Amino acid sequence: MKILSFLKRFNWFLILPAFLLTFLGLLSIYSISSGRGDFLNFKKQIIFLFLSLFLIVFLSFFDLRFLKRNSYFVLILYFLITTAACWSRTKCCPGLNFTFKAIFSNFLQEIFEINLASL
Repeated sequence: MKILSFLKRFNWFLILPAFLLTFLGLLSIYSISSGRGDFLNFKKQIIFLFLSLFLIVFLSFFDLRFLKRNSYFVLILYFLITTAACWSRTKCCPGLNFTFKAIFSNFLQEIFEINLASL
């Protein structure tokens, strides 16, 4: 009974199209993978799908309204994750040549979008 009340709280009009798009994306990745005989990308997408579903269910138990008042926290977290991702890519793949200019342009874009959203 507790599970039913938990599931009723979800916004199913947003979740069902997301699942449909996810299913279509997985279907296209499977189709491409079956032609090549390499299912590594398909398996990775399935793993990330289940990880994201777990994260969504886990975060749904918390009250995240404090992020509305403290949006700078999200911005700082985004900047740190983006910096770490680009830094790790340059360490393992120096041929890709990620620059911090791209990081800061995304950072400034997020600041601009948050400022517009707060108006």
